[in-house]
Amino acid sequence: MGPEVDAMLREFKARHYATWSDHDLPALDGLSPREAAGQPQYRARLETLLKEMEYLESREEPGRRFDFGTIRRELGLG
Repeated sequence: MGPEVDAMLREFKARHYATWSDHDLPALDGLSPREAAGQPQYRARLETLLKEMEYLESREEPGRRFDFGTIRRELGLG
């Protein structure tokens, strides 16, 4: 593939995850991650969801990985 494709994938992921915290998710019973972070009964489920996403991302080539640290900090989970 190459560095250009890696850069395109990283940019795509950055755009996608820039608003991810504000989208209602079925995995969180229709709450957004931001809403779930503020509710103790959903916070653990949100943490599990992020860990699963981080695991899947860790399987990508290093130049294509998205760092979820920003989202974790934004949601008070970092």
